[in-house]
Amino acid sequence: MPQQYEVGRDSPESRAEVLNRQGLSLAEQGRTAEAAAVFSQAVAVSPDHAAARHNLGVALANLGRPEEGAKSPIPICFPFL
Repeated sequence: MPQQYEVGRDSPESRAEVLNRQGLSLAEQGRTAEAAAVFSQAVAVSPDHAAARHNLGVALANLGRPEEGAKSPIPICFPFL
């Protein structure tokens, strides 16, 4: 079941979801560095957005930069490290 977010277009959760989807679109286009930047914005807006944290971890790992996520004050998920 999809995670439920606070209703309201301008809530942090809604903004993070929009950013996460933008990041996924960029990643699908092979624009991994741009995707990582957008996922990072999503995590900054809503640190509890698990999908954005996961996607940021994947993007950073794909860029060969997992250490950046490890230094983050916000937990970043690295699913295969």
